[in-house]
Amino acid sequence: MDTQDKLDDQLTMVDGMGQGGNEPRETGGALDDAPTLVTEPSPDTPAGQSPSERFEILDELGRGGMGVVYKARDKKLGRIIALKSLKPESTASGKAVERFWREAKAIATLSHFNIVGIYDVLEQGQALWIAMEYLPNGSLKDKVRRSGALPAGQVAKIGRQLADAVDHAHSRGIYHRDIKPGNVLLTERDTPKLGDFGLAQEVSTAGDMTVQGAMMGTMYYAAPEQMANGSNVDARSDIYSLGATLYMLATGEAPRAIRPERIPRELRAIISKCLEEHPDKRFQNAAELSKALSTGDFAQAPKKVGQACPACGHFNPETLRYCQKCGGGLAALFRKCPKCRAENHVSVEFCGKCGENIPVALLALKARKATADGNPQAAAKTWKTILSKDPEHTEARACLVRIVENNRRIKELAGEARDAYKRGDKESAYKCFCRITEIDPTLEEARTKCESMKPGLVQQRMARGRTFFSAKKYEQAYSQLQGVLDLDEFNREALDMLTTVSRFYRPSAPKVPKATAHVSMGLSGSRRVNKKLMMIIAGGIVVIFFLILMSFSGSGDSSVLFDKQAKSTAARIAQSLKTLVSLQPDKPVTLGAIQSTGVQWAPVVSVLVSDPDPAHPRVMVVHASGAHMYVVDGEGAITEKPYEKPTPDQVSDLGEKSP
Repeated sequence: MDTQDKLDDQLTMVDGMGQGGNEPRETGGALDDAPTLVTEPSPDTPAGQSPSERFEILDELGRGGMGVVYKARDKKLGRIIALKSLKPESTASGKAVERFWREAKAIATLSHFNIVGIYDVLEQGQALWIAMEYLPNGSLKDKVRRSGALPAGQVAKIGRQLADAVDHAHSRGIYHRDIKPGNVLLTERDTPKLGDFGLAQEVSTAGDMTVQGAMMGTMYYAAPEQMANGSNVDARSDIYSLGATLYMLATGEAPRAIRPERIPRELRAIISKCLEEHPDKRFQNAAELSKALSTGDFAQAPKKVGQACPACGHFNPETLRYCQKCGGGLAALFRKCPKCRAENHVSVEFCGKCGENIPVALLALKARKATADGNPQAAAKTWKTILSKDPEHTEARACLVRIVENNRRIKELAGEARDAYKRGDKESAYKCFCRITEIDPTLEEARTKCESMKPGLVQQRMARGRTFFSAKKYEQAYSQLQGVLDLDEFNREALDMLTTVSRFYRPSAPKVPKATAHVSMGLSGSRRVNKKLMMIIAGGIVVIFFLILMSFSGSGDSSVLFDKQAKSTAARIAQSLKTLVSLQPDKPVTLGAIQSTGVQWAPVVSVLVSDPDPAHPRVMVVHASGAHMYVVDGEGAITEKPYEKPTPDQVSDLGEKSP
């Protein structure tokens, strides 16, 4: 079960649901605690526009059924704010406007450190805006999605702060009615702040805004009485929602089915009391909950060594395979070493059998999978994490070098594509974008460019095909029409025209040596004739082989071919050496490091590291039969020198040599 399934997004129901109303609920992001009923999003607000000259829109933070939340700058005070707007189409709904004003008024009457602050409410024609406190670290749900279940002490601390905030709201006569992890935002220091009071209701007006029999709140976080009838909400309903939120923080799972054994022992009694089905059995107010999380058994719980049994919560020594109290299996507390497959306890860092760093090895598996899935950016992030834990990890360094090289190549191709666009060469631009998508399939912009250019290229190639056909240049016409089918294999016009062109031109088949063709046919003639032909062919092959051998051994010009091979290898090493020096300025240059970047060379080419100092590295490349040597320095420059075969003593003084 993945994280999203564990957090279990369900519908957020609002006033009038089931009575003909279908008011959408705003979302806080792609993984809000409840996938909300949303309408089609309105067009994006262009950056720089705002409800007044005082605010400047910087970015979009979230979009929901009723409105959009933007990141904006208050020009007058110079601070960053969150600007919530009601969509133009939502202003036609009286309930949407009413709920918008209800949220603004509810927050405006509250002043608490753990409640999102409101700065101003603005009207511009039919548009409505709320200027609110900007919180950059996402929600509690985002935190659990990234890190999993939180430690008991951290859950208790967050619970105390939220209970104080809820108690403050209740003291002002306001019920929140939609407390859930997605509605608790975090400051830069991870301080929780309760927000989204769109369903909030004043005690004095309870029942005025609620349709009889309508459920309000979020599935699995709303109290049973709240799900049955929105008019039954009181302070204890918010206590239930807060307890469900703490359950998710402590277990990493939504409270679809309450499993007390999964709650840490220190918090089990407190959270279970919040989640009692009957309101009379819960904490009767938020102050009682805050006190329970600050004192008593939880605050004085002694630390125990070992691991809690998933079934009964009993702490057992790390080496045990079965719980001492209930006999339950503790297999979940062990994991296999990725290298030798030996089992180790989850708290063990290095494998006791082979010495492998298990967390690093697991991260390496994750990075390799990201690479295999075509997500190099995620792989690069994981490799960097590995290097932070193990700076000497060879594979991580090599893969990062390769990713840097790919990014450099992508930039080059993007530049070539821009230049091709400027000169009207769409064919070359298309090839560049296709090559970019091959290097990094996650680059959506390049893939979109390829797809958007296909119709134009199809028309262009069709036009060229017709032109060549009219000029009776059938081979060129055939090539252009095949290019059309490469982009659109079912193009009817290209298929019909290709049939016509094929009457005048057909691509020639690969040429076969006449003697070979004659022998393979095995037609009329005696075996003696065929045997004689085969002997002649074999003799001719031997003669040609000796002629080639003599030409290479006797001609001084043949060394040009060998030198060309050595020079090509030197060019690849130059690029690799330049990248290595920029990424690892303090590490000596070795043949292994060069090869780890993907550079390979033939056995007849010798590569020698004569100076491994990264400040001024020096690598020599020469072919065994070549006449020149190529010296590569750290800046990627290549110097050509005459080659004289060194003596064994000289070779030993040169440095590290390729095998």
